Amino acid sequence: MSQPFYTALVMDRRGARARRPFPSRELASWDPFVLFEEFFMELPGEFQEHPHRGVEMVTLVLGGYYRHLDGLGHDLALAEGWVDYVVAGRGMKHREMPARYGLTRGLQLWVALPSPDCETEPRCRQVAPEEIPEEREKGLVRRRIAGEGAALSLHLPVEWEEVEMEPRSFWECRVPPGGRGFLYCLEGLAFREPEDEEEESFPLKPGLFWPLEGGEGLAIRGDRKEGARFAFIFLPSLPSP
Repeated sequence: MSQPFYTALVMDRRGARARRPFPSRELASWDPFVLFEEFFMELPGEFQEHPHRGVEMVTLVLGGYYRHLDGLGHDLALAEGWVDYVVAGRGMKHREMPARYGLTRGLQLWVALPSPDCETEPRCRQVAPEEIPEEREKGLVRRRIAGEGAALSLHLPVEWEEVEMEPRSFWECRVPPGGRGFLYCLEGLAFREPEDEEEESFPLKPGLFWPLEGGEGLAIRGDRKEGARFAFIFLPSLPSP
C-alpha cells in the first residue's frame, strides 16, 4: 500500500497559504489528478491572476467567503458549503481571494481533461449547499460533492465524498480495482484500524494525505472523544493512456 504523509503549509507570494499534497516533493504527480490543496486566505492575501488550460477545477468552500474573478466576466462570492466548478478547456485566466475580511478556507482539486475536451469553451457553474446530497448513518454524515448521484459530474467519473465521523464511529473507504484516489484528513482525530495483530492503529490527523491505488482501502475508527472530517476522492477506473 502507498505510504501516507503529512503535508507542509506553504506560503504563496501574495499571502495565501496552502497544504498541497501534490504536486509536491513527497508526491510529484497522481494522474489524472493534477493538483489538490487545502487553502487559507485572509485579505489582502490572494492567489493572483493565473492561466489554466486543459483542466477542470472543483473548489469546496470550507469556511469564510471565497471570491472568484475570471476573464469570462464572472465575479462571484461564495459562502461556506458552496462549490465552484470551472472548466478551463482551451484556456482562461482567473483570480481567487477572500470576499470579506476574516479567514477563507477551502479545498481545490484540478483534474486533467480527456484529450477530446481540452479545446472546449471555458465555463463555470456553482452548486449551492442545499443541492449537495447528504446521508446520515451510524455516526456518519456523508456529503456527495461530485460523482454518481451528486449535483456535479466531471468529464472523468471522479467521485468526491466528504465524511464527518462522530467519536467511536466506524467507516471504511476503498478505491475500486483499476482506479486511483486518496484520503485527506481535514479535522479531528481518528485511527486506521490495523490489518493484523502485529500492526498498531495509525492516527489520522489534519493535513494527513493517504494515496490509494486500485483495490486499496482503509478501515477507520473514530477517536473515543473527538470526531473527524475527511475528503475521499477517487476515480473508479483510470482513463486509457
